[in-house]
Amino acid sequence: MKHGSLNALEHVLTRCGDALAALILLWALPIEVFSKLAIAQAIIAPFLLFYVAPEIVLYKDYTLWKTQGSFTLITKINALRTFGWLKIIFSILIAICLTIVFKKDETFFNRFCIFLWALFLPILPQIYGADREFLRLDLQLKKINFLAIYQKLTLLLGTLFYVKYWPSQIPLLTLICIFSGLTTALIAKYMTYRALEQYRLDSQQTFSQKFQVVFKIIKEFSFWQHLSGIIQNWVQTMDLFVLGIFGFPIRTVGLYAAILKLANFSYMIPMTLSNTFLVWIGRRSKEALEQEKKILSRGTVWLIMTNILQFFLFLILAPFIIKIFSHGRWSGEEQSLMFNWIKWILGGAVLFSSCFLFSSWLMVRDNVYKVFIKIYLPWGVASLVVYSSAAYFGGLKWVAIANVPVALIFCVNLLRIRRIESN
Repeated sequence: MKHGSLNALEHVLTRCGDALAALILLWALPIEVFSKLAIAQAIIAPFLLFYVAPEIVLYKDYTLWKTQGSFTLITKINALRTFGWLKIIFSILIAICLTIVFKKDETFFNRFCIFLWALFLPILPQIYGADREFLRLDLQLKKINFLAIYQKLTLLLGTLFYVKYWPSQIPLLTLICIFSGLTTALIAKYMTYRALEQYRLDSQQTFSQKFQVVFKIIKEFSFWQHLSGIIQNWVQTMDLFVLGIFGFPIRTVGLYAAILKLANFSYMIPMTLSNTFLVWIGRRSKEALEQEKKILSRGTVWLIMTNILQFFLFLILAPFIIKIFSHGRWSGEEQSLMFNWIKWILGGAVLFSSCFLFSSWLMVRDNVYKVFIKIYLPWGVASLVVYSSAAYFGGLKWVAIANVPVALIFCVNLLRIRRIESN
């Protein structure tokens, strides 16, 4: 209970910090500026395909590596850390390419900063992901809570400073995001070094040796798990992506982006529970699968009940929350539209997040290639068809409604693979 509570606290801090940073921007920026940032996040979503996160393999192989000795463990972590830091250079190159392709309204440098900000927000945790996940599975959970508090506090204070004094200077927002992530990465590296300082192996590993370690992990596990995660994250922003591609009015897209940010709060509890469940699995051997399946079934029932309760609570509070964040900027008709959208978005979230425990368990206990081919790939294709058709034939209202069938398709795919396993 102690470790589970500390792990849950870290996820709550992380989700709340991310949400509050988005809400600060939503509160303070003109909706047109906020819309540009939101559309940039939707545009970069497919490019996250190139950001493999091999550190997730720790949930699968942490116990195995420990049994093989500390030399194996720290060698793997060093290699994963180097791979994470290389993503900084890669992000700069991607941002430059997107800036050249998308030429709208802003100067070249401002467009570059918008895309770099949109890229860094999701990938900064990956830069220190190897250190963070090692500390988590090593049950040094007070340290990862410190990392979460530091990273989110610097991000929030920096964002408040930006919106209060220089809201027109988008490069400042990007600089704040980069500073927050990179300093956190340095602290995380130091914590891991202190935890394993008796094994001073950094100088014994060449770049080629590190590359071989990471390549093996990616080939055997992380690539297919990464593709599944990319599709999941893209589908969660695909409605916004489709609205941007189909050229809906920028103010309307901004309002939809705002309500989508508010609805994302509903994922906080399910994601926290699924990650705590993953930590428990990651520290176990693979022999006691039947016990895991029983706990998985009971946990999913409780998760569904929690999600339904959360759904009705959000519906009751939604009109008041929308009005608060409007503070005179959105008309009564616009607020009514936003409430209608959030009903469908939250309905899809209930269905989708109720599957989190089972999908997390499949990630570390089943064949990741099979999971990708049978669940995530067809779901991604179907979601693109559903959202695009809704935008083309029905307009924005039907894009919001499409959240429910998209989530339902994911549930059906999971139930289908579970039935196959049972047989």
